[in-house]
Amino acid sequence: MQKKDQERDRLLIHLFGMIRQQKYAPKKETIEAAERLSIIVAPYLGARDKRCDIKSGLILGLEKDLGKAPADVAAVGLTDTLSQLHTVNAEYMTLGGASDAEIIERSKLPSIRDVRDAIDKIHLVACQVLQANYLTTTKDEERTAIEALAEQMNQVTLRYKSRHNVSEAQKKSAAEKHPKGPKEPKEPKKPADPKDPKDPKKPDAPKDPKDPKQPGTGPGEQPKPGGEQPKPGGSDGGPDIHLPEE
Repeated sequence: MQKKDQERDRLLIHLFGMIRQQKYAPKKETIEAAERLSIIVAPYLGARDKRCDIKSGLILGLEKDLGKAPADVAAVGLTDTLSQLHTVNAEYMTLGGASDAEIIERSKLPSIRDVRDAIDKIHLVACQVLQANYLTTTKDEERTAIEALAEQMNQVTLRYKSRHNVSEAQKKSAAEKHPKGPKEPKEPKKPADPKDPKDPKKPDAPKDPKDPKQPGTGPGEQPKPGGEQPKPGGSDGGPDIHLPEE
């Protein structure tokens, strides 16, 4: 079984290598065929690194996909290689006593996230190839065919996106109806200790009012007789600055 597995690896290396090399072929038809085949085989490029039973299933898928493009396979010279790969893979599976592809467990398959990433990359490459061919072709019938193919691809993409959106909405609705568990309410925060109020200040005792002074009893000037005029510069309301008299 080990020799058969090694032979499968050798044929896979040759098949993938030929498709890659034929992108640089001198004939335009061969280059275009290699570009289309490179899109088909992209999901299978890592088949050699998989477990032997998973590899068997991947080879079956590769044969089925390449069987849909026999003209392109012949254009790059891989018809005999694909036939040999089919034979060797069947012999390996027979030696195993059963079809390994039938006993692959779902747990051994790649995750849906990895598959979706691979599909997105393939779709991007396919779109780029279509755009390049549409811009470079000079035949109206080829442009019409590319437009029809692009419309079909858009319809398929829209259908899958719609299914994905419906699935996500259903998951969200189910999660809301059946939550995993009620969240425990948070404990209320304890209020901070109130500060001790300051002692109110006692009002100051009222001051004793000063005894009103009697006129003429203070340290100031004594009241003047009625007929006498106040002297200039005094404190009886006259101006502070006086000019000298001649």
